[in-house]
Amino acid sequence: MRRRFSAALAAVAAIAALGLANTASAAAGEAQGAKFPCGYYTNWADWSYYGHCGSGWVKIEVKKLIASNYILCVGPGTTHLGAEPWTTGAVYIGQSCAKPR
Repeated sequence: MRRRFSAALAAVAAIAALGLANTASAAAGEAQGAKFPCGYYTNWADWSYYGHCGSGWVKIEVKKLIASNYILCVGPGTTHLGAEPWTTGAVYIGQSCAKPR
């Protein structure tokens, strides 16, 4: 029983790591002359960020591991999203928004 649980846990961790690595490397490859990657990325200390390389303010969906996903309005530059693995991704949802006051 214990061996089966360990094997299942290892498989889930491997799948999650592959998905996050692909997301971060794809976003890093889209950096368009910015000093940070465009899109979702994590740093060496496992903090999650979203780099908005465009102009204006846009809505992104922040994906969480356990808590509910949520919509966030971000401006140009880097936005801190929280600790990884609790934050598993962030994607632009195709909408603009007003700068929060």
